Amino acid sequence: MNLNILLKNNHNLISVLRFGIIGIVATITHIVIVAFILAFNLMPIFTANFTAFLTAFCVSFIGNYKWTFKSHNNLKRSLGRYFLIASLGFIVNNIILFILIYEKILPPLYAAIISACFIPIVTFLLSKYWAFSIVNCNQNAKNIEKIDI
Repeated sequence: MNLNILLKNNHNLISVLRFGIIGIVATITHIVIVAFILAFNLMPIFTANFTAFLTAFCVSFIGNYKWTFKSHNNLKRSLGRYFLIASLGFIVNNIILFILIYEKILPPLYAAIISACFIPIVTFLLSKYWAFSIVNCNQNAKNIEKIDI
């Protein structure tokens, strides 16, 4: 087997494992915050879910930027892209939550758990290949500065 392929596959496996660990920590953060808010009836489910999302987003972004992908990209660029990915995931998350609750398929806490666990695979792929992707070293620095999201 070609050593480059082996190293690349090993690197991808490590990235997936790290992403999984960060994702588990962020998901647990999300679920614990929703459970706490619901247990004390502090706010409605969708407000609680949004609060938990923002907190879990911070955990996830910092962990993935610094540890999973060890990104050296512009922090603002990566943050913007990752926030877009996370926001789309959050929208899908809320659609699932809405359907599970209002169709009376599951109680709110279980619906929040299911909806929080649904997005990780797509998020990993978009994060790896877009949000935290390594900018091609052959690109002109001016072109890199134009990328702003």
